[in-house]
Amino acid sequence: PESRRAIRNLLQRFEHVPSELQPMLVIGSRDDALFGEKSQRTTARAYGVSPVLLDGPCHDMMLDPQWRVAAGCVLEFLRASVNSAKAPGTPPVVAPQRYPQ
Repeated sequence: PESRRAIRNLLQRFEHVPSELQPMLVIGSRDDALFGEKSQRTTARAYGVSPVLLDGPCHDMMLDPQWRVAAGCVLEFLRASVNSAKAPGTPPVVAPQRYPQ
């Protein structure tokens, strides 16, 4: 379980969001019992991104039976981030066709 300090820190408002940010992915589940959809949308808005909201997985989505869906979203985000940072003319990073079991 999350520590009390971690939860308290997560519940703070976004008062100190840096003006320049690295690429960021806000991913969550519409069924998250700890942080609801509104909270996830608020987090994404604070960082100037659109949230990726999945149907079904629990809060610990990488431990959920549907973990491959979340992992695929993270992989897609990383691939896009790496490819956008590469110099023009550099071949794109290609993700594996299948996720590991």
